[in-house]
Formats: sequence, C-alpha cells, structure tokens
Amino acid sequence: MFHALCGDVSKQMTLNNEPLKLWQWKNVFVSGHWMVTTGAKESPLIRGIEGELLNIRESTSQMGKKRMSSLIEYSTAWAVESGVKLRTTRYEYNYYGHRE
Repeated sequence: MFHALCGDVSKQMTLNNEPLKLWQWKNVFVSGHWMVTTGAKESPLIRGIEGELLNIRESTSQMGKKRMSSLIEYSTAWAVESGVKLRTTRYEYNYYGHRE
C-alpha cells in the first residue's frame, strides 16, 4: 500500500520543481515522518563514503504495524492535501503469498 501511494505521488508531484522516482518519494516520506514523530529540528546527516551528504533513515521493513500505519497516514494526508489523486488499492495476495 505504501509503495502504491509513493508511485501515485511520483507520477503527479514534484519536490522543489524536481520530479522524483517512487523510491525517492519513499525516502522523503520516511524522513518527514521521522521528523514529525520525533520532534526533531533537523535530519541526521552524515558524510557518505564518496563525500556525499547522506540521510540515515528508518528502514520500513523493520517498522512494526503501528509505526507503518502512522507512516501511511502521514504520507496519505500529505498527498491528499497536495491534490494527488490516489488509486484504490486492494491486496491480491494472502499472508502466504497466494492470490486470493
């Protein structure tokens, strides 16, 4: 569901007049969500191995249900407020990866 949301945003929005890919919007939302939920004033940046600035962010695969739900709610609210038309998503697979 989160990846579908990021895909919808990537097709309809830019950030600072720059088009972003799905994975880039994922980083934007995870970073923004972390800032809001922790009350941080700035993002933790470090120098990468090539001298680039790197935001060390949370891993979505390590988030529990409550944290991921909060991220989806945060991202959905931003998208709706920004005028993104979201598609209706439905899971096609059950817990075991079989098509329902």
